[in-house]
Amino acid sequence: MATFQVDEAWNEGLDAIAITDHIEGNPSRKHVGGDNNSAFEIAKVRAREKNIILIHAGEISRNMPPGHFNALFLDNTNALDKQDWHEAFDEAKKQCAYIIWNHPG
Repeated sequence: MATFQVDEAWNEGLDAIAITDHIEGNPSRKHVGGDNNSAFEIAKVRAREKNIILIHAGEISRNMPPGHFNALFLDNTNALDKQDWHEAFDEAKKQCAYIIWNHPG
């Protein structure tokens, strides 16, 4: 799955991508296995082969405001797996992540 996304980016002529799987209830975990870092770890080999910059990232999502956010430039996505979204943001901040509000409207 993660290598497919790298191949798709290469076919589209992209120079960089971030795979931002949902941290909470990660649906790709059943296909990839492992933990919240696994998709990145699997994809980084193919990204090197294709000369694509792969950004370590994850999605912090909740069923309440504030909603869904991508945290980019992480060191460890697992650290964001917190029950309270405030704690997840604190962990992202500790890693100097760049946070994007996915769909504020």
